[in-house]
Amino acid sequence: MEEYLNYLINVDSIISDALKKFNNPKINSTLFVIDKHRKLLGSITEGDIRRGMLKGARIDDSIIDHFEKNVHYIRSNNYDYNIIKEFSLKFKVIPVTDDHHRIVDIIDFKKQKQGCQ
Repeated sequence: MEEYLNYLINVDSIISDALKKFNNPKINSTLFVIDKHRKLLGSITEGDIRRGMLKGARIDDSIIDHFEKNVHYIRSNNYDYNIIKEFSLKFKVIPVTDDHHRIVDIIDFKKQKQGCQ
């Protein structure tokens, strides 16, 4: 199984599904919300869930009202060093999409930095 799949969560999932994924030590606090075609719809963090629960969301509620729809990504045909460097300063992970906006990989900057040491 490709490791980046750990970062993906279906838009039809509930909050407890996301929490289970966040419990995986390989996940770096962000999940990417996808549809059934693996098209990128947004991202959700542990903080998004916490804020939702503080506003009354329950563990069996859908994630649909709690994820960020404006998400940054890199196109698989545009691995520009400057863009990646800029993103590495702002984000822990970033999805890589194909021309149809489907996720094909995830760049985990924490793992990249650990590999450089």
